[in-house]
Amino acid sequence: MRVAVGSVWHESNTFSPIKTDLKCFEEYELLLDNHIIDYHRGRRNTEIGGILEITENRHIEIIATVSASAIPSGPVTTVTFKFLEQNLLERIQKIRGQIDGVLLVLHGAMVTEDLDDPEGYLLHRTREIVGNTVPIGATLDHHANVSKKMVENADFLIGYRTHPHVDQGEVGQQAAKIMSFLIKNKVKPVMKIKKLPALLPGESSVEARSKLVERIKELEKREGILSASFFIGYSLADIKEVGPCAIVVTKQDK
Repeated sequence: MRVAVGSVWHESNTFSPIKTDLKCFEEYELLLDNHIIDYHRGRRNTEIGGILEITENRHIEIIATVSASAIPSGPVTTVTFKFLEQNLLERIQKIRGQIDGVLLVLHGAMVTEDLDDPEGYLLHRTREIVGNTVPIGATLDHHANVSKKMVENADFLIGYRTHPHVDQGEVGQQAAKIMSFLIKNKVKPVMKIKKLPALLPGESSVEARSKLVERIKELEKREGILSASFFIGYSLADIKEVGPCAIVVTKQDK
């Protein structure tokens, strides 16, 4: 079993006049190929660290591609996004036909100078490369503004539940477990999304957000449910599909 892993991660404030260029990623994290595995192995609070913990225990081979992230700031420049896109997609293209799944670590609230939904675009391009039979999953920040294109091109999306973020490793582990299940059992999951017409604060330790987190955990205990996530959205991204949503992924159409 072989799974490609990649990350292009940024939270973009469209009201900021300061653009996010390649240097911002280089100063925070920009890794390629096996350097990604060397860096994230043993890190318990990164998504890739969580993915590696599960896949290595289950003898799943990880093909690392790109891991790029920058601290929250203004929109990503077009030339920077094109560089990251090219490095990610070219690597996936090279191993097309040799992988059983793709796991992407995304934020969900990235905006570039000319794209309101770059994550949806990356998922769409990945789907074009690997085809409809290879499962694609993605982890998202709980501030994600989940788009229609993201849902249409991923088999599952799963988000953090905490803010401050202390469960990224757990989310990575869960994503790896779901991917392993889908590949092993040849299951095509069903993902449903419900968008809400609101803008919400992000803290997960205060009411009523904390009750919602507990409710999600209870929901995942139900038979047939692979994951349940609630995304509060990111109001500082002035885009059409801004706002909160709930997503549930089931083993089949239940």
